[in-house]
Amino acid sequence: MKRIIPSFFVCAFAVLFAASCGKKNTPAADLKWEKASADSLTFSWNQVLRDDWMALAVGDKDSFNAMTIGWGTAGRLWNKPVMIVYVSEDRYTKALMDSSAYFTVSLFPEENHEALVYLGSHTGAKEPDKVQRAGLTPEFTSLGNPIFAEAILYIECKKLYAMPFDPEEVPEDVRQDIYKRVGIHTMYIGEIVNVMRKKIQ
Repeated sequence: MKRIIPSFFVCAFAVLFAASCGKKNTPAADLKWEKASADSLTFSWNQVLRDDWMALAVGDKDSFNAMTIGWGTAGRLWNKPVMIVYVSEDRYTKALMDSSAYFTVSLFPEENHEALVYLGSHTGAKEPDKVQRAGLTPEFTSLGNPIFAEAILYIECKKLYAMPFDPEEVPEDVRQDIYKRVGIHTMYIGEIVNVMRKKIQ
């Protein structure tokens, strides 16, 4: 299936893609960030994560890593807007998630899909420069968290809670399928503290 940003998502973010408005496309890296709100995240998480994927990033300027995610959601918990992501114990990113107070989740235009493929298939443990090898340009928020110049949206989260799945409580079909191939996942719940999108010029 061809990966595209859903049309309703494009409309919700002021028609970020020129194909939707008949104008010449401006590379996302050349656009400026503007403040948005958690309430503006009204697109289908199921469709975006299933079809388009996102990048989870964590760490700081001295040490950070990023990985592709296809699981997650956003909602409300403890009277706070939250983002929930899942990281396998096999992933190099997990140690950074456990030791960091914040994480970010970024969405990219279709032309960066191969970069997400690279992030998801290479480990930062063996390739410390894998973000650059993927063709992405790291930036850092005012709180010091990693994001990407090529992204069109990022969600910055303060970690509230983390808990690994109990293998004994995972459905049998999931254990025999997913957890025959990868290590058990930990769920991370983060309070959404910043949402930024690219400003149309």
